Amino acid sequence: ASCQKFLDKAPISSYNVNSAYQSQSDFQLAITGTYRNLGSISFNRAIFTESRTDNVKARQIGSENQTFAILSTFTETPATGSIINLWSAYWAVISQTNIIIERIDAASFDDENMRSAIKGEAYFLRGFAYFELAWMWGGMPLVDHQVTPAELAQIKRSSQSETLEFAKGDFLKAIDLLPQTWPARYLGRATKYAAEGYLARLYMFRGEFENSIPVLADIIQSNQYQTAALYPDIFSEANDNSEEHVFQVQFNSGAGALSFTLPQYLIGPYVNQYFPNGSSPGIFISDDLYDAFDNNDERRDFSLIRGMYSTSGIYNTTTIYNIKFAHGITPANISSYGLNMPLLRYTDILLMYAESL
Repeated sequence: ASCQKFLDKAPISSYNVNSAYQSQSDFQLAITGTYRNLGSISFNRAIFTESRTDNVKARQIGSENQTFAILSTFTETPATGSIINLWSAYWAVISQTNIIIERIDAASFDDENMRSAIKGEAYFLRGFAYFELAWMWGGMPLVDHQVTPAELAQIKRSSQSETLEFAKGDFLKAIDLLPQTWPARYLGRATKYAAEGYLARLYMFRGEFENSIPVLADIIQSNQYQTAALYPDIFSEANDNSEEHVFQVQFNSGAGALSFTLPQYLIGPYVNQYFPNGSSPGIFISDDLYDAFDNNDERRDFSLIRGMYSTSGIYNTTTIYNIKFAHGITPANISSYGLNMPLLRYTDILLMYAESL
């Protein structure tokens, strides 16, 4: 009330949108922060999409995981936490990459190759967010620059086709800018081949198989990838970032918010070698899925478990849970797994190529 002018100075003692985004190190921090949203996306997307399928049992809300019960019975509301978290994480990616793309050309860089690479990562991550939003929810408001909340509210929803075309453009730009490989200190960052893999997925989603074939062929002909020798190797922390994996979400064992919490979320209040102290109420796997495996198929018992003691000592022979991500290094804290979440594997590339042909 005592002032004649609004204070418009950016804080000088901390990073903010006006004082940052000046140097190469600023943009390296910014793109790393954008990747961090993938942790929330991979966790919530797994819960959201799998709960909708016949792979799990539809359950009424009770003693089990309430989020799963809500999603599996299609009784969610706009306030359902996992959906809000998933939606928000995608839009955080879009917002953050828009800032990077809009400001990176004017910044001071010591290494022009790094400028191109970070710009390519930003285009890839924005394309990834819009592609996933489009196949899950349809058309989106298309935002390619920084906007205020008031401006965003005025942007109309585009069609699913327009949203996919926007994502396609981002993937094509990313392919031109991203490196084929990264030095070891940048392990896990998106490459040209990750962008090609997602572009191929987009083409296949639209039924444009003649377009996906050459893109997938380029990945195969790069000779940078190969399938894992054994199925368990795919989901082993020891094999994170191996030649089987084209793109993974990176997690750190025992690192709190940077660790992988999905394994303990999937299992119920039962005791076994992976969860000696039990876990939170989990997601119930359907008998149909369990019975679909041949008894000699080793993937069944690697991925699913039936027959466990509850934390109260009662043996349960009926409930089936998912343990696919719980193998390997068991952390002292069950919420601190270090296994990376595979989003695009070389096996995916080969199967996509075969389907496209």
